[in-house]
Amino acid sequence: MSVMNLFRFENALNRVWPQKYLLRLVISVLFTVFIGASISNKPSGPFVGLVESFFFGAPCWGGELPKGYLDSVEEERKIRAVELVTVAKPQDEDPPLKEIIFDDELKSEFELRYEQEFGLTAIERNVEAPNRYDEFVYSNGTVVTEEEDMTRRQRFGEFMVRRLTEHHVDRYIQTNPNTKVVYDLKEKISKVKMQVKKGYELKVNYSYAGNTVAVEMKNPMDLENQILFVMDPNAAGPSEVEETLLNLGYPIGTSYHIRTQYKLNDGIVDLIGEKPIQPGMTASLTGSTYTKDVGVSTREHRVLLGFTWTH
Repeated sequence: MSVMNLFRFENALNRVWPQKYLLRLVISVLFTVFIGASISNKPSGPFVGLVESFFFGAPCWGGELPKGYLDSVEEERKIRAVELVTVAKPQDEDPPLKEIIFDDELKSEFELRYEQEFGLTAIERNVEAPNRYDEFVYSNGTVVTEEEDMTRRQRFGEFMVRRLTEHHVDRYIQTNPNTKVVYDLKEKISKVKMQVKKGYELKVNYSYAGNTVAVEMKNPMDLENQILFVMDPNAAGPSEVEETLLNLGYPIGTSYHIRTQYKLNDGIVDLIGEKPIQPGMTASLTGSTYTKDVGVSTREHRVLLGFTWTH
């Protein structure tokens, strides 16, 4: 009897004989013997499990189906499938801690002071930064080594800590009704605003953290200007002026920016032209010279072309 005939025989008996389970057992044995004999002339264990699974509707291992598996397509039609929608990670309502500590006002102030202290452009800072193999002897006999450079950077770091403390203390006493009077008094002492002419306003700001006085003139031409009087940062209050910086800047359209800085006591003049090439990349051209034969900086005429990439 062929396999096809066995199947046809079983289907015919199923329609006319309700008691079909015993018959299924008999047919399963015959089917197993037939398949086993056709392959290796002896019954084969795996085929017995296959036939039992087919005829009796139970898994060949004798247990229940794993969760999520079906042994009949008919039952699958009754299952309601629900699409799983992943929930996006909720965004924090509060800004990151870094933005709270270093807000835009502080970042702009720190960047400006860092440039005034160590160089107006990245290429200028790289050229002037000493290393452990170099010594720079200035015209007045001052020797600047890596240790001196580290001392300067340490002073700048101490200024940042003092300025951060001052800034956030100011914000606290400004929002606290009990201390707002103290803040208003501090603002009147450290900041002065005078309207000289329509569209022009003179602003004088004294920084307790850096021990500096900045004078700016607000104007309708958007001309960047500042006179910065730098005093001893370790002094408890206003002291003798160590350096006076004159800064001017002006944007030319949206592509170019020109600025200049003159160190009055040191006698160094810098002229910088900058152009953004693409986001994060800027090209700069710096020209520098001196107006005094003696100063704390090296006496030289130089032109620097640099490309700065930030990420």
